[in-house]
Amino acid sequence: MRYDISDTLTTAKKAEWERDVGKHMVEWLASCLPASIVDWDEGAGEDWACFFTDDQVTVLLWMRGPLAIVLVDFEQIASLLVERQVAVVPVPDMDEDCLCCERSVLTDFAGRPISQAIDLAHFSAKDLAWATI
Repeated sequence: MRYDISDTLTTAKKAEWERDVGKHMVEWLASCLPASIVDWDEGAGEDWACFFTDDQVTVLLWMRGPLAIVLVDFEQIASLLVERQVAVVPVPDMDEDCLCCERSVLTDFAGRPISQAIDLAHFSAKDLAWATI
């Protein structure tokens, strides 16, 4: 099954938030996932915060708007994010090619041209993060 995230990316992009909002969201989410390790280099200006639980990526949080990609097994975290008005894209696995998107939408979301190497008809959450980092 594929999930078209074009509308979700457009909405998240339009609802831009200050980087401080993203930073506070990282801190809050880390408190909700105390067993997680957060990988986000604030100083490097990375646009995605990556949460690892038991050596697997469980949440990818976009730092420029209200968007998170969450493993389906973390339904409670997804619900908490939705309560905080964060759009949630549920995925069965961060490496599964279950997402699709229009190139123009992804280009606008990233704020720059996207490599032709990414197949926008079938890509993973990790592909999205790497393409827009």
